[in-house]
Amino acid sequence: NYVAAKNDWSDLNEIMDYYLLNQDEAERIAEESARTFRDRYLTPAAEACYIRRMIYEYAKVQNFEPQLYKNITNDDGTVAQRMRGVSWERFAFRAPARFDIPGGPEGYWFKSNQVDFED
Repeated sequence: NYVAAKNDWSDLNEIMDYYLLNQDEAERIAEESARTFRDRYLTPAAEACYIRRMIYEYAKVQNFEPQLYKNITNDDGTVAQRMRGVSWERFAFRAPARFDIPGGPEGYWFKSNQVDFED
């Protein structure tokens, strides 16, 4: 998945010359590296893990403490705690909302029968 080089890069010119002459091998290495990266780091689970970690790390530098639960009063007067919002997994993997393009006012969209193409 990679081409080893010396720590001081002193053999870089030699390596480049070799792979410029052996394009098939260079392409195989590049394709394998791309496949490994894609299959390991760009899966939905890996992306969710990355974003969850990013949010947790971002939360560490905030100057407030988020409240996971809120108190609600039941019909019988008892107080219970209810979770605020939704879990990250439920948020990240929800079905996308349907999006319909709204219609414009009458005459808004171009109609070819309103144009004289003869001129």
